[in-house]
Order: sequence, then C-alpha cells, then structure tokens
Amino acid sequence: MTVPTLRPPPAHPFVGWLGKEAVKYLDEHFRPYVQVATAVIAHRREHGTDPEGSVYRIDGPGKQDWEYLGPKSDPRNLTHLLLDGIPNRYVRVQDTTGVNDIASRVCPPGAPEYVRGRRLDTVREKAAPIISVTLATCVHNGALNWETDETIRSAGQRLALDAAWQIVSTPLDSVRPRAIDVYSTFIDVVGLPKYGDAAGIARPEAYLRAYLDTRGGIADTLERKSIGWGGQPMRSNHVAMHLGIDIGTWRSYLSREEAPGPDLENPSMWWMETIEAWHLLRPRIDHPDW
Repeated sequence: MTVPTLRPPPAHPFVGWLGKEAVKYLDEHFRPYVQVATAVIAHRREHGTDPEGSVYRIDGPGKQDWEYLGPKSDPRNLTHLLLDGIPNRYVRVQDTTGVNDIASRVCPPGAPEYVRGRRLDTVREKAAPIISVTLATCVHNGALNWETDETIRSAGQRLALDAAWQIVSTPLDSVRPRAIDVYSTFIDVVGLPKYGDAAGIARPEAYLRAYLDTRGGIADTLERKSIGWGGQPMRSNHVAMHLGIDIGTWRSYLSREEAPGPDLENPSMWWMETIEAWHLLRPRIDHPDW
C-alpha cells in the first residue's frame, strides 16, 4: 500500500483556507465588486470632506457603476442608508473604510461569508484539533509522509476547511457539516487508514488513543523531522478555561491521573489538541457533532 504524502496547499491565496469551490465563487461573485469599491474609495479620498462620511449609490460591479450622492450629513442621504436593503445599494464611505468593507456589503448574498470564512468556522474549530492529532499520529507511525512547511496545527485547520467545503454542495448551501463528517472526508481525501463504523464513516477514537498513549514518541518524531506543532501551549489555568471548568477541578483530574500529563515541562503546558483528544474520549460526555 502506497503511503500518502501531505504536500503544501496550492499557491492561490484562498485555496486551502476556503477550498477550491469557494475560490471559484469568489472569482465569479465577489472580486468584480472590488473594482467599484476601489473607484468609490478613490473618489472619497479626493473629494470627500464630511468627517461623518460620503454616501454613494452602487448599481453594479463595474468601475463606473456608482454615483456620488453627497455627504452623510444630508438628511436625504441618511434616509437612503436607513431604508437600504441587503445586499446594500447605498454605502457610507469614511476615510478608514476599506475596499473589502464596501465589496462585502454590495455583492450578492453569501459572498461576505466566504471572504471571512465564517460560515464553516464552527465546524473547523471542532474538527481541526482531532485532524491535527491524527496527522501527528500518522507521521509518527509511518502512515503519512510530510512534505509541507506547515505546522501540525495549521495543516489540521486547512484540511478541516478543505473537507468541509467538499461536503457543502454549493457555495450557498445552508447546511453546516458535522465534525464527524468533516473528519471522515479528511481521512478519505488524504488516504489515511480508516477505522469506520457500520455506516462507513471514519471514526477518530483509535487515532486519539494511539496519540495519547505515545505522545512522547510522537514529539520525538516531529522534532527529528523538523515538524513544528504550531500555536502556543496552554498552562493549567488556560486549560481549565478552555474546558469551562474551574482550576481546582482540572488539578483534581490530574492528581487522580484522569487527565493526560503535560506535553511540555517547566512549566507544565498542554497542546490544545491533546486536551481536545482527551475530552472527546471521556465517557458519559455528549458530543453531538461526533
């Protein structure tokens, strides 16, 4: 069996952060409005005098698809702003207004969310730590070659979003994938060994247990291969905050050896991914997205 290789994301600035489908959508629906936003800002810088801003009507994405209506202090322009719909047709432009601020307000619905990557952030935050743990475990046991300069954490975040975008059928799809679906898609796309359930969905538990049992060896492997973990480790107080418990409860878990020991010593610190792996494996705790 050929061992899969993780390579760097493509050079396009949005690929890997939002996924190829989002790039296509941005090219078609968002970027044209950057033209008109750039023209409006240039006009404001040259002619705008009202400190509260200048008001423009924008009719389309072209460089000429706009009209200057006057200062925001004009009551008629204030009415335009107050009664405007979504997406905006009337915009107030101040000296600090950026191109993306305008383009996001006047482009078709949905594009602003793609620019900011917000719609899938929730599932990314849930799936990425578990994906990162799986990546680290597979690098250690020889199931994955690493040919990218990414850290374990940044690769996990990128692959979580890439997998989420593969599940969403269209850019305007309102369905948010579950973390387990994102994880299973990631396993299939990268080509890692799959430990599935009866429905064929890849489950992370085997990887999580292997990770928690061999963290020392994994750390040595990553250091030997010059692969960074990425991000900042957490001290006990930050771990407690992350879990939503008080510091005494966390220390009690540690004293009873119910929680994993620190990833780093002097002072004792844990990677967020370690905590997420342990938490997902804890019995009697509901994880609806998994």
